[in-house]
Amino acid sequence: MELLLSYSVAPAAVRVLQRQADLLREDEQYLTGITNQLVQALVIHDPRGVQRVERQGFIVLPVRFSGVSFVSVLRTYEEMGRASSVRVVELVRGVFLNGRNGASLSLKQASLFWIKGRCVLAQVQGEFMAWN
Repeated sequence: MELLLSYSVAPAAVRVLQRQADLLREDEQYLTGITNQLVQALVIHDPRGVQRVERQGFIVLPVRFSGVSFVSVLRTYEEMGRASSVRVVELVRGVFLNGRNGASLSLKQASLFWIKGRCVLAQVQGEFMAWN
């Protein structure tokens, strides 16, 4: 804000920009809450760290919500909790929505597999894990 004032920006304009920033923060918090609820409803967590994703629930979501939801799921596998790139999220969405048995995608933080009609996300160390 001090930087804006040093450029002789009218105080009213500064207040408008501050209000817009506050609204964007509120929107982000609201959307994060909705995304967390979606992920809790559509993702089953296994004690081994495996996540099974309910495909039918994701298919009906708008593209933006499904992408943000996948970012949230992938963050659980990232050591620092960072978000994956848009390219990685779109790759995951593509394999997930394709829904073919045997399809797989290996990522740095996790792998996605289609096994027996289920989409499974897991950290795989060494050999392929057996899922139920």
